[in-house]
Amino acid sequence: VLTVLGETERFGAICANRCSVSELIEEGGRAAGVRVRDELGGGEFDLRAETVVNATGVWADRLRPTELHEEAEVPVIRPSRGTHLTIARSTLAVDAGVIVPAGGGRSIFVLPWLGRTLVGTTDRDYEGDLTHVAPDVEDIDYLLNAVNEFFGSAIERADLTGAYAGVRPLISTGDPKKSVDISRKEELYETSSGMLTITGGKLTTWRRMAQLTVDRLVEREGREAPCRTREIPLGLPAEPGELPAIDGVDRESLALLAHRYGHAANEVLRVARSEPALARRIVPDLPDLLAEVVIAARYEQASTIADVLLRRTRLGLLDGPRLSERGSEEVRAVGEVLGGELGWDKSALGAAIDDWHRTADAEGIAPPGSSPPR
Repeated sequence: VLTVLGETERFGAICANRCSVSELIEEGGRAAGVRVRDELGGGEFDLRAETVVNATGVWADRLRPTELHEEAEVPVIRPSRGTHLTIARSTLAVDAGVIVPAGGGRSIFVLPWLGRTLVGTTDRDYEGDLTHVAPDVEDIDYLLNAVNEFFGSAIERADLTGAYAGVRPLISTGDPKKSVDISRKEELYETSSGMLTITGGKLTTWRRMAQLTVDRLVEREGREAPCRTREIPLGLPAEPGELPAIDGVDRESLALLAHRYGHAANEVLRVARSEPALARRIVPDLPDLLAEVVIAARYEQASTIADVLLRRTRLGLLDGPRLSERGSEEVRAVGEVLGGELGWDKSALGAAIDDWHRTADAEGIAPPGSSPPR
């Protein structure tokens, strides 16, 4: 996702993090922009535009719900929760993706991911808070049972290195007479204000969803502008062997940096070279470096420890029990580096660490019964 955002900036987009849209601005009955709240600094401002595209996933029908729901064939979003588990490779190692039968004609996947084994996913209606979506305990046990039956293992919750859940926007017509009421396809809606809403689908279809939206904009404006998305690569790739050798940075870390950043990994390594203390790993058995915290703050708009551990690296999902533990040295180290970039004093650092633990608890990254490695 961060690579996609970086490419959009290269083409002239302005990306604003920690901003929420409170309402649509209209002029002459047509969408002319949005009112935005700065969630970090406070205050509101108006953002004017010729076209408003609502691409907010499970929140798509929270903006102007009356306009969306009362117009013909416009849907209700039905969030569906998918639970995932991470397991140490020493407990369950796979070198390629595996489709695992899970009973009742269903299946799950098991695949290698960022130094762990990833297990998922479930698909259940979800009606809770969308801010923090924790894994469901029944779903955790369902996934473990399927894995144990298939691999002949005896993995328990205590063996998990993390768990997380995501919410997918399924589209419901709300018509109880229809035998198939839920759609998993992406859909584009144009309502009376002229706002375009693109929702449904999934991460793997994002280019198609973008093309669908932009093609409609071009058609509406009577322009000729063929879609170029299939011609545009994401980022500039790099091989681990092309990156410079830095004291303290091993081959596993170089491989991760090349995978995550491509050519931009050179900037991470420049930070590690200039400050050798940042060349060390954040957690002992995973290759993410403290230098990445600096990059997250300087170039990726990270402003909280959760931004770093959940949304820039994925360490919170890969080592949840360790990083959820009060007094974690790893969390404090991340906070100190991030605070150094953002100008935190001792009090602000303590508040940031407390905020991380509240977020980790709400996200459920340490499954019930799990414990930090000793």
